[in-house]
This record gives sequence, C-alpha cells and structure tokens, in this order.
Amino acid sequence: MKLRDWAATILLILTSLLLFPQANSSQPASQAEAQSKSASTSQSDTQSAGESLPQSNSQSESESDTKGESQPPSNSQAESDADADADGETESQPSPSEQLLTTKHCPGCDLQGGNFSEAELSNANLANADLQGTILTSANLANAYLSGVNLEGTDLSLTNLFQANLRFANLRFANLEGADLGGANLFRANLRVAHLRNANLKGAYLKSADLSGSDQTGANLEAAFLLGADLTNANLDKAILCQTTMPDGIVSNRDCP
Repeated sequence: MKLRDWAATILLILTSLLLFPQANSSQPASQAEAQSKSASTSQSDTQSAGESLPQSNSQSESESDTKGESQPPSNSQAESDADADADGETESQPSPSEQLLTTKHCPGCDLQGGNFSEAELSNANLANADLQGTILTSANLANAYLSGVNLEGTDLSLTNLFQANLRFANLRFANLEGADLGGANLFRANLRVAHLRNANLKGAYLKSADLSGSDQTGANLEAAFLLGADLTNANLDKAILCQTTMPDGIVSNRDCP
C-alpha cells in the first residue's frame, strides 16, 4: 500500500472517532432530557391529584357538617313532641277520686282524707282501698265490694251499706251511727271501738268480727250472726236481739215481739 493510501485510511478512522462519540453522547442526553420531562410531568400530575383530594375531603366534611348540623333540630322536635304527648297523658290521667266517682272502680286506690259525702257508689269496687279518715256521710255503698278496705276513723254516719261485702275490712274507730248494714258481710272485720249507735245490722254476718269496745246502743241486731265475735266491753244497751246468734252460738230472742 502506498503512503498516500495509509494516510487516507488513518484520516478516515480519525474522522469516524470524532463523529460517532458526539452522536452517542447526544442520544443519552436526549434520553435523560425525555426522562426528566416525564418525571416532571408525573410529579405535576401527582401534585394536581394531591391538590384535588383535599378539596374532595373538604367537600365531604362540609356535607357531613351540614348533615350533622341539621340533625339536632330533628331530635329537638322529637323531644318536643314526646314532651307534648307526656303532658297530654298526664293531663288526661284522672285522680283516684275522679276515677272512683266516674267508674265506681278503684280497687287498691289511695283515697285517704277524701270527701265522698252523699256520693252514689252502689256496687262500687273498692277492695283493699285506703279510705282512712274519709267522709262518706249519707253515701250510697249498697252492694259495694269493700273486702279488705281501710275505713279506720271514717265518717260513715247514715251511709247505706246494705249487703255490702266488708270481709276483713278495718272499721276501727269508724262512725257508723244510723248506718244501714243490713245483710252486710262483716266476716273478721275490725270494728273495735266503732260507733254503731242506732245502726241497722239486721241479718248482718259478723262471724269472728272484733266488736270489742264498740258502742251498739239502740242497734238492730235482729237475725245477726255473731258466732265467735269479740264483744268484750261492747255496749249493747237497748240493742235489739231477736233470733240473734251470739258469740257462744246461743240464739237470743230477748227483744222479739
């Protein structure tokens, strides 16, 4: 090979070395630049998404607060309605006295100290009711169910108790002057120190009743049944005894015509 050819070959090699490194270095730079742009775009999108999320959360919180704020009026309204209903029920609830006078049905009621003078209570149900200290003057309690009732110290003067059921009733210290107890059931009733002057007890069932210390002056005990009754210190002056079964079982006709 000639010297000229060698020189041309070397020149060609040098030219190639100078040209190809620039092309190779420019390609990585472009790739790096592209990657940088891609990362920047991704970061921008991420930031945009991040900025949009708080808005969405803020909107949810706002809606939640709005709902939360609207709830109390509803509860307040419900409470107001409930209070109104309760007030209505309270107003419509009759007192024991009103219940007795309206329905004649008040078993177990607390009626202490009430005034039922001349009240129409025939066939009333007052079983186990508490009428201690009440006023029942001239009231009509005929055929009333008064089993176990507390009538201690009650004013029953001139009261109609005809055929009333007074089993186990407490009539201690009661004023029964002139009361009509004809045919009444007074089994085991407590009539201690009761005031029975001129009361009508004709045909009354007084078995095992406690009449100790009672005043029965002028009372009508015709056909009354007093078997086992306690008459200790009872005053029977001028009481009518005719076909009357006494505590010992003996029938007394002392005052029969």
